[in-house]
Amino acid sequence: MAHYGPYEGSRMPQSASFDMDLNHLSIRELLEYFLRTRDPDAWQKFEHRVHPFIEGIFLKRLYSPFQADARQGLVNGLLERLIEDDYRLLRNFVWPDDEAIYSFLRGLARDMAIEWEGCNYKPPQAGGPIRELLEYFLRTGDPDAWKELERKIRPVIEANIFRLLRSPSLAETRKDLINDLFIKLFEDDRLRNLAWTHEDAIYRYLKVMARNLAIDWIRKNRKFDQTSGLSPEVLNLGDGTNYPKKAEARIVLAKIDKYLLSRKSKPDYVRDRNIFMLFYRWGYTDKAIAALPSINLSTKKVENIRRQLVVEVKRELKW
Repeated sequence: MAHYGPYEGSRMPQSASFDMDLNHLSIRELLEYFLRTRDPDAWQKFEHRVHPFIEGIFLKRLYSPFQADARQGLVNGLLERLIEDDYRLLRNFVWPDDEAIYSFLRGLARDMAIEWEGCNYKPPQAGGPIRELLEYFLRTGDPDAWKELERKIRPVIEANIFRLLRSPSLAETRKDLINDLFIKLFEDDRLRNLAWTHEDAIYRYLKVMARNLAIDWIRKNRKFDQTSGLSPEVLNLGDGTNYPKKAEARIVLAKIDKYLLSRKSKPDYVRDRNIFMLFYRWGYTDKAIAALPSINLSTKKVENIRRQLVVEVKRELKW
């Protein structure tokens, strides 16, 4: 007759001759089988099954690429703690189902991660890399760290918004857009979910966000028919308050189009004209243009072509 292990409620039969198929056992059954038999293959199977889960728990808190070694060390440390004192942590509990085991491992991993953070997250030195300051703030929520972080990134945001909204009458608008950007930074844990590999990546991200907010505002507050004119970036107007009248805009547009068509010596002049018009007349983004089958370029390539055309247009039309 089959008998049961020392764990109350255990449903795992014990038999010296019992040939267990480990691949078809649940996590709970695999653990019970190992604790009863000390079969090394069973422990290897158990470790293989829980390893990705444990790794995922640590990754949620230690997500930076620079913390990969720390994560791996914590995973190994947790598995070593399970083995300590003849698997005492695992032997002292009754496991009713797989979820109970996962819940236990989740709590243990979280406690170890918090302990690691307490020992390793110290306030960064003044004047240190902004990446370290950002990671420290995201981990600790230290208000002083946020003040220092805001002091460093605000000038970058202000400069990129001011570049497109220069009018003194738009001072309040600029302030509102800056506040909106700071709010967006924390939407959906945007900053937390991005892996910042170097300083430039953070500043580039902020520049793109600031510029996009300003352009969105301009497009929503245009003072003339969208199909009749161009973006202020081309006309060098600086904001949405001084657009030319509809007739004047058409004249400017005709001059630009005439020049773009005159570039027939360029092998891709038709494509270049389309890029220019799609962006500045019809409001397409570089990414949307790059995705068009007739364009078939990278987003960065589209942006470079567009910027070069702006330089040429302004030079030829003497703006």
